[in-house]
Formats: sequence, C-alpha cells, structure tokens
Amino acid sequence: PVESATLERAPAAGGREPAELRRLERILTELEPVRRAVITLHYLRDFPVVEVAEILDLPEGTVKTHLFRARATLRAAWERETSRELL
Repeated sequence: PVESATLERAPAAGGREPAELRRLERILTELEPVRRAVITLHYLRDFPVVEVAEILDLPEGTVKTHLFRARATLRAAWERETSRELL
C-alpha cells in the first residue's frame, strides 16, 4: 500500500495540504493493485514508463494503458469526493 510518508516525499506532493494528501492516499487504495503500482512507480517514484514496464514485467503499451485508465479513475474519484465536500 502507498503510505502517507511516500506521498509526502513525492515531488507531486509539493504544496499540497495534508487533507489533500490523505484524500489522494484514500483514492489510490481504491485502484486495482496493478494500476496503483503503475501510478506509484511513475508519478510518486518518478520512474519513466520504460522502467515501470521492466519492474512490473509488462509491455510499455500496457503500462501506458494502465496509466491512462488509472488517471481517469483518480480524476473521477477526486471530483466525486470534492463534490461531496461542497454539499
């Protein structure tokens, strides 16, 4: 699982509020394990797609597909949670 400490050290976390980091962590846990791994390696660990593919023993195209679909899932979940907070 992605730990809070991992998110706090991630380059993308710069300037994020702790509540936003907790929300992101919660949303990440909803992803399928392979998609969570791809997102974690690429965005939080800063590995290029080719290295993510090598680490996970997947074709590069599959990694790109997982990234695309995971981003869509994350975006929808983020928007859903944000709209709940506004109610």
